[in-house]
Amino acid sequence: SGVAFRLTDPEAWTGTLELELAGPTGLIDALRGRSGDPVVLALGSELPAEPGSRSIDLLDAIRRDELFADSGLTVRRVTPRLLDLQTDRLELLSLPTEVDLEGVATAGPVTIEPAEIGVRLPASIARDLDLRAIARIPPGKLAEVRPGRRQDISQVPIEIAGLPDDVWGLRLVDTRVVVTLALRVRTENLTLREVPVRLSQVLR
Repeated sequence: SGVAFRLTDPEAWTGTLELELAGPTGLIDALRGRSGDPVVLALGSELPAEPGSRSIDLLDAIRRDELFADSGLTVRRVTPRLLDLQTDRLELLSLPTEVDLEGVATAGPVTIEPAEIGVRLPASIARDLDLRAIARIPPGKLAEVRPGRRQDISQVPIEIAGLPDDVWGLRLVDTRVVVTLALRVRTENLTLREVPVRLSQVLR
């Protein structure tokens, strides 16, 4: 979807509604038999999709829902009556992917596939952020790489840096990448002092 939403006051919403219906008993029983699945109120259908903050009249939304609109019953009352929502248009950003190699010695180039990832987030947030997509290789996967040999490390998770604490509506198009690298072979210099040396003569 090109629209994201969030509840302005999540604690005020329990996820359930109390309905008061009016109509023939037979129709109410038929509706009760069909109401085992949750009612889905969709943006752009039962709920408005235009960007902004607003109070939604749940009585009107429920009356437009397919389950109730064609039931032959009257929805008299809904509790709670109002639901406060914030909606916004989703914007797609392409971020270059970088890999966190702090403390890792590599030999040769390091490549990431895909080199860019797509991030969808509300337009009102996207315009003010400086985001970075960072691949962080789990230590367990890094321990499986043999030094000196170029290898692919798959399923490396992506983290988005630069996000505010109250970010909402974020969706990653790609959540994992493949990092290709070679670890540098470790070498050491050792100086031995006062090593006994015996000289011998080869007889001909």
